[in-house]
Amino acid sequence: DDPSMARYLETLLEEQSYQVTAVTLPTTALEKFMAAPDDYDLVITDQIMPHGTGMELAQDLLELKPGLPIILTTASADLISEERAGQNGIRAVFGKPINSEQLLRRVNNLLHGTS
Repeated sequence: DDPSMARYLETLLEEQSYQVTAVTLPTTALEKFMAAPDDYDLVITDQIMPHGTGMELAQDLLELKPGLPIILTTASADLISEERAGQNGIRAVFGKPINSEQLLRRVNNLLHGTS
């Protein structure tokens, strides 16, 4: 939901040759995803957003595309366990500030099965 964070992640991932669609509202993300679910191989979302949570968005996306890798970011990582996130289909949880190297390794692993 933070435009500066969205731009930062967009730039970080595009520098690694990933094609990125950055949006700041979960409703917009869901609309774009619903229009072309096969265009998306991975989603990074924030937990606390206006008009919904990252967990809710993950559930909506996974109903449309089961198995979609989803990474959740949160300023309160201590409140969301990896186990709870995993039960909701989320593959990784990153606290803020985000460690760019760790995030890129995880994205690469989820998309290509490499570390």
